[in-house]
Amino acid sequence: MLMLSRLGSTLNQHHGKLLPVALLFLLCSCSQSLTDTEHLARAKQFREKGELRTSMIELKEALQQNPNNIEARRLLGTIYLALGNGAAAEKELRRAVDLGLAREAILLPLAEALQLQGRNQKILDEIDVPASLPPKDQAALAAYRGDAWLALGEREKAQAEYQRALTLDPQSPRGKLGMAYLAAPKNLDEALKLLDEGLATDPQDGHLWRYKAKLLQHRGELKAAEAAYDKAIGLLAFDAEDWANRTLIHIQLKELERAEQEIKHLKQAAPKFYLTHFAEGYLRIAQNRPKDARAPLERALELKPDYPPTLFYLGLVYLTNGELEQAERQFTRFRHLRPNDPQGNKFLALVKFRQKEYSSARRLLMPVVLSNPDDRFALKLLADIETAAGNLQEALRYRKQLASLAPSDSLVQTRLGITLLAVGQSEAGLKVLQQAASEAPSDAPQPEIALTLAYLKEKKFAEATEVINRLKNKLAEHPLPLNLEAMWHEAQGNDAEAIRALEKALAIAPNDPVTGEHLVRLLLQRNQRQKARRLLESLAAAHPDDAKLRLALAKLDLEDRRFDAMVENLQAVVDKHPEALEARLLLAKYYLQFGQPQRAQTLLAAIRSRHPDDPALLSLLAKAQLAARLPHRALETAKHLTKTDPDSPMGYYLLAQAHLQTGDHEAFRQALQTSLKLAPDFLPARHAWIKLLAMEGKTKAVERELSQLAAKYPDNPQVLALQAWWAMRQHHPRQAVALYEKLLQRQPSSETVRNLAKALWQAGKPAEAIARLETWTHDRPRDADALYLLALMYQQAGDEAKSRQALQRTLQAAPNHVLALNDLAWRLRRTAPRQAMEYAERAARIAPGAAWIADTLGAVLLENHEDERALRVLQEAAERAPQNPMIRYHLALAQYRQGLNDEARVNLRQALASKMGFAERPQAQALLERLGR
Repeated sequence: MLMLSRLGSTLNQHHGKLLPVALLFLLCSCSQSLTDTEHLARAKQFREKGELRTSMIELKEALQQNPNNIEARRLLGTIYLALGNGAAAEKELRRAVDLGLAREAILLPLAEALQLQGRNQKILDEIDVPASLPPKDQAALAAYRGDAWLALGEREKAQAEYQRALTLDPQSPRGKLGMAYLAAPKNLDEALKLLDEGLATDPQDGHLWRYKAKLLQHRGELKAAEAAYDKAIGLLAFDAEDWANRTLIHIQLKELERAEQEIKHLKQAAPKFYLTHFAEGYLRIAQNRPKDARAPLERALELKPDYPPTLFYLGLVYLTNGELEQAERQFTRFRHLRPNDPQGNKFLALVKFRQKEYSSARRLLMPVVLSNPDDRFALKLLADIETAAGNLQEALRYRKQLASLAPSDSLVQTRLGITLLAVGQSEAGLKVLQQAASEAPSDAPQPEIALTLAYLKEKKFAEATEVINRLKNKLAEHPLPLNLEAMWHEAQGNDAEAIRALEKALAIAPNDPVTGEHLVRLLLQRNQRQKARRLLESLAAAHPDDAKLRLALAKLDLEDRRFDAMVENLQAVVDKHPEALEARLLLAKYYLQFGQPQRAQTLLAAIRSRHPDDPALLSLLAKAQLAARLPHRALETAKHLTKTDPDSPMGYYLLAQAHLQTGDHEAFRQALQTSLKLAPDFLPARHAWIKLLAMEGKTKAVERELSQLAAKYPDNPQVLALQAWWAMRQHHPRQAVALYEKLLQRQPSSETVRNLAKALWQAGKPAEAIARLETWTHDRPRDADALYLLALMYQQAGDEAKSRQALQRTLQAAPNHVLALNDLAWRLRRTAPRQAMEYAERAARIAPGAAWIADTLGAVLLENHEDERALRVLQEAAERAPQNPMIRYHLALAQYRQGLNDEARVNLRQALASKMGFAERPQAQALLERLGR
């Protein structure tokens, strides 16, 4: 033993962290000489000290020595119970009975072990109440049976068992607990009284403390609930739910550091328990970190999808982040689970309000107000809804109701005053605002701001000055009073003084976005564009997440034709604020104007579900779908637009264009006539109508219409485009060139530059046509349509290398450009047949119903010696376009390769008999002659 003592001392001096492991090793190595009785005695000593795991080790050693030690089995079962392991406890207790222990001796711990496992029917089947046991134990067993009946939904049978327990032992703690279970739903006070009676008998019963904690938590007595959880957690085995509930109480009591530590423990001890993650998300919300709350709340939802608080708080997180569609989904699910909870209706209504679905928001709030007319949140939101919907009298009614509930709330009174002014009750509105401003606390300047603006609107400049000076005294180091002073100068037409006031405000707060935007607006009005730009760029750099500043900078870029910078700024807004509609619309307009309709379509389709009835979005989306040659999608979008906005001439015009692309000419005419009926001077529809007249050969009618438009709208871009189109149709390309040049100066677009290039080509200026396209595509390398036209012109000019290069650039800009894919496949079919196959396959996947695409694929398959497949593809192409001589020739060639000479002759004769020319006519003639020989 002396040697062991020295060794322990050495370990303690040099390896303190290894001491417990070393001692455990020594303990185990020395235990070989102990008997099972000695191990059992040691285990009981450790048990009394509360060292359960050390006691368990001793008991396992005893059972290694003697597996039939009944007492060791029984004691090990009770230790497993204390550690919360019901299954292991049941196993050891049953083995003790098998070894000869009286069954009555293990009934109580066995009942608890089965309860821990939730095996309620097993309790009822196996746990009886032997009269041989003491009344106290009989009462406890009857209570366990009551718990089982209650868990199975049999309240009357549960009550009978609890009453039986209290008859056997009137002070039975478990009997009192059971009766508390039954009383709690209707009578919380009675339930708590029963629990206190039980605790008076046995203050060490952790189950009573646990239920008391839950009831106190439900009643909102948080400090008392916290103390009760402390007791339960100290007396019972680790229970993740108890820890999580106590953590939630800490958060509610603002004990955030303590909650943080408990969550760390929970994540280690119960990483797959839903309340672990819910508590973390709830803590992040309490810390004002909603973005950090998202991940734990989403994890909690994965683990328990039907827990209402998770749905509610996750909905709040999404709402805070502006993710309205996801917030709507969570609040809707919350309402489904808790239909009588007004919070679900109120916050779902707030989402609908933000989505501008005012009718839906109103319907959700009305039941809340009817059941609780004094609900301030609901009343305020209803007032905001009616204001946004333009129903100011209804808004005023709610504002008055709210003001009567909160007469000392200066913000509520301010909103009432503003609404009174809006409905024309100026005197009453000013009186309310004056009262609110006089009673507002010093840190709430909103009433004085509103009062100043009201005075300015009423041109009461002296009164406004008085309020502004008062604010200057209150907020000496704040830019707000100087902003109001600038507005005071503006209202009197003195922009120079307004600018000086705003510059002073910026000196106080150099990066204040409100002041900056105000000053930018004034600088632009005075045409000081460079100064305005520098200020906006500075503000945007200081506030990189401010969508409004980036959007303002993008609009300035657009006005200055700095398109690359505009796209960069708009894309930054879209990336950081996916819900930002205005930025998407501007970016989509740019893509559409400069030959990237597919990108515009994708950009808008991604946000359509959030703004399903927005006319601007639907209109631009339909235009993009038409430009991208997606007529059926455009048709669906245009139809929805005409239902959403039935008086819109644009909706019917777009519907007409979609019908035209699908080949329904009668529907095209009807939709176009409806558009013109709604707005006879609507230029896009007049444009389309003139083209329809031209198609019908009504030349005089076209010229009459054009003359009227030119007189009414001189230099209008749409009229210029129509005049140029007509000049081209009348074979006057030089006149068209002059018109397109003029149009390009006023409104540069991909379509205009392409039309100009075509006019130049027809005017006998191919080099100039190509040069125009080269310059345009150099500055706009993603304009696929302009690049494709450039490729065609290079080919016509005999420069095959440049033509192929332009086609490759077209595919870099638009990988699914079917014309470029088809052309490259055709041109490479002999020199690079495998590469040609890749292009042809891609084109066929994009346009599976196009006969000319199938023809190219068939020709490429022949070059790759895939004759059988080529035959199938070309037969289908010929069925789709039976009059096309080129397809007939390729089909004949495939048949010839397969030995189908008679069929090949028939197709060759049909091809050669066609009046349509085709490049491979000599080869077709030669093949027919060969087959004839």
